[in-house]
Amino acid sequence: MSSEGAANLGILLGWKHQSFGGKLVVQLQTLPPGRTAGAGVYDTNDIMMTRNQALVLAEYLTKIASGSPKTPREGVWKRLFRRI
Repeated sequence: MSSEGAANLGILLGWKHQSFGGKLVVQLQTLPPGRTAGAGVYDTNDIMMTRNQALVLAEYLTKIASGSPKTPREGVWKRLFRRI
């Protein structure tokens, strides 16, 4: 990690999101190293991204967390014709 990246290092406490004109704004709440949790002590970072970026990020985080992304459900027509 570069020295610039170390300035943004923190422990993830929570997050929330909201839609904003077809995009998502994700607000991350972090606790810098060396600080103890308390009321209003955390830092916030707002990140704007497209829905596609959010999906790619979600798939990536699921993959590195050793989970498996949800597979899309088979369509109705495909299920019906499979039985014939």
